[in-house]
Amino acid sequence: MNLPNALTLLRVLLIPLIIFFLFSAQGASIALVLFIVAALSDLIDGYLARRRAHETDLGKIADPIADKLLVMAVLLAFIELDQISSVPVMVLLAREFLVTGLRIAAGARGIVVGAGLSGKLKTVSQMALVLALLGERTFGGDATSDLLITVLLSLAVVLSVVSGAEYFYRYYFKGRP
Repeated sequence: MNLPNALTLLRVLLIPLIIFFLFSAQGASIALVLFIVAALSDLIDGYLARRRAHETDLGKIADPIADKLLVMAVLLAFIELDQISSVPVMVLLAREFLVTGLRIAAGARGIVVGAGLSGKLKTVSQMALVLALLGERTFGGDATSDLLITVLLSLAVVLSVVSGAEYFYRYYFKGRP
């Protein structure tokens, strides 16, 4: 267990707290702060892993799973809170299951499929979407925030589909992860 992997674990442990505060009467602001801490831990763990040469196969697998759990748990909560439609979230979830399945299949062959640039942009777009939703829940919404959420949701869906297609293309047609 190194520091980057510990930060990944912290991100996973923050998920139930974020969800708890999101559903509590006055907890949206706490959920927002906790999500920001979790998102920053993602940036910091990746930076430390590369800078200190602490990249591990566990980290390459656990980090994207922690990101998926964090973002999807909050998006599912927003479906329950009736602040977002389930259809685009199902597209995002489908992509995550398909890419994770690809990574598992590759792992069975001894290949670790790391995140590419499009996958990282997808994660950033999804985290920005969650931040916008949390911000709207915390501070209230208006037409501008609704438009921002619509744009971020559309961007997240497009980047999810594009990055998912890229993973499969690189793996099956280019023969390299």
